[in-house]
Amino acid sequence: MTKLQKFYVKVIQKHEFYIDAYNYKHAKRIALEDYIWDEHQTYPNTYNYKIEVNGWYSDDEEHKDQKELHNDAVIDNQYERR
Repeated sequence: MTKLQKFYVKVIQKHEFYIDAYNYKHAKRIALEDYIWDEHQTYPNTYNYKIEVNGWYSDDEEHKDQKELHNDAVIDNQYERR
């Protein structure tokens, strides 16, 4: 059976909202309270994400000194509905 390896996975989500508000504080409140933060956005609002997967060598004796990260995959995706 294959031994499990350790991976560092970072998911970055980004939302861009165009909000009508009286001031910065009001715009922030609207973004926090009135919007659902998911991929279902209406133009001109957008949602995108980036997934980075970095692997470590396994913890076996053969690779015990090789703990550095190596980049295995980066996945970018953007949703924009019109």
